[in-house]
Amino acid sequence: MTLRILCSGDIHLGRLPTRVPWDSLHDENQKYSLTQEAALERLVQHAISEKVHAVMLSGDIIDQANAYFEGVAALESQLRKLEAAGIPVYAVAGNHDWKILSDFADNVAGCTLLGRDGTWESRELVHEGNTLAYLHGRSFTERFFYGDPTEGLVVTRNDIPNIVLLHADVGAPADSSYAPVSLQRLKQYNDCSWLLGHIHKPQVLSEDPLIFYPGSLLPLDPGETGSHGASLLTFPDGQTPRHRHLPLASLRYESIEIDLGGAEEGESLDPVVHKTIKTWIEENRTDLQGTERVLARLQLTGRVPSLHEIEQYRIELSERREIHIDTLAFTIDSIVNRCELKIPLEELSESQTPPGLLAQKILILKHRQPTDAYGALLSSGKKRVQREIERSHGAAVDLRPWEDEETVRELLLESSFLLLDAFLRQKEETA
Repeated sequence: MTLRILCSGDIHLGRLPTRVPWDSLHDENQKYSLTQEAALERLVQHAISEKVHAVMLSGDIIDQANAYFEGVAALESQLRKLEAAGIPVYAVAGNHDWKILSDFADNVAGCTLLGRDGTWESRELVHEGNTLAYLHGRSFTERFFYGDPTEGLVVTRNDIPNIVLLHADVGAPADSSYAPVSLQRLKQYNDCSWLLGHIHKPQVLSEDPLIFYPGSLLPLDPGETGSHGASLLTFPDGQTPRHRHLPLASLRYESIEIDLGGAEEGESLDPVVHKTIKTWIEENRTDLQGTERVLARLQLTGRVPSLHEIEQYRIELSERREIHIDTLAFTIDSIVNRCELKIPLEELSESQTPPGLLAQKILILKHRQPTDAYGALLSSGKKRVQREIERSHGAAVDLRPWEDEETVRELLLESSFLLLDAFLRQKEETA
């Protein structure tokens, strides 16, 4: 018999994905489909249709204590469906739901919370009288978990699969407050397969032994790009365990680069955008099976004859807000203009005219050389950006994003090229 387990983590029930244009979604069913509650419902439907032997959840199932009523109601409703189908659920608590899950698990049959006292607990997964696996788990009992979370884990048998369920930060510094542990430490338990929570990006850290994060069931913000969903863990008789990502998420955040360098001046840019996104859809077709909406951050790139035209198009495209290609709705979250002027910068930089001096600064930013001049430009740019943000939004605004070197560099390049384009157009108009 092939053991089949459906795995998920970091569902964060009670929390809505950010940047979704909820006000423009007039269909309540469409709104619901983009929630964590709907994602959990899809997970349960898949578990029942695939007739898995168990569902395992690796923590942060509910977002936090103030999401108690929304999270618990949704979780209880869906877990009762699994109970009716005879599919047991095993879970550990994470740093968000450590207060909630203990009481909840006491009141819902078929849901076993492992290691609720903060120590390792082991259970047998039994199906039709046969033990299919040994399950081991340890839960958070406070918001923070310091020290090695594997301490105290003892695995005594290897005649059938050992599956370890843990909410932990693999590869984090030893002083991390979220159960830091090294990958090498986990690999020492070479008879175990590790199902982890806490990191929202789906990723396999090791194939042998199998160590993986299923990632968040539905992405929560634009930083969580790529395909999301659940994982199917299978143990064929006498073979190593296998892991397969299941793209169940209805929402996807993505950054898509659109090269406008081949477009002729004055030509409509819509066909280029449409073709690029169509190509992106084809390249990601397999992972878009459950996707209904993509929140896209578009990056316009390429060497173009006029940045003014590109900037006008960027504004126009931003105002449309939404485009539909094939069966997917693309919400345009933001558009940045990374295009460069199709001009000989090096030749222009030899001039001491305002355009020439600006070209010199652009080359310094592009090549990050000379080091001193580059550092001075970045420092000056950060200060000017921060002053403008504080002037516009007040001193309480979060300025941390503008501490990132690459963010400031890209902004300086974009504004410098736009200014250079304006200089050159003005020169042409007065010639």
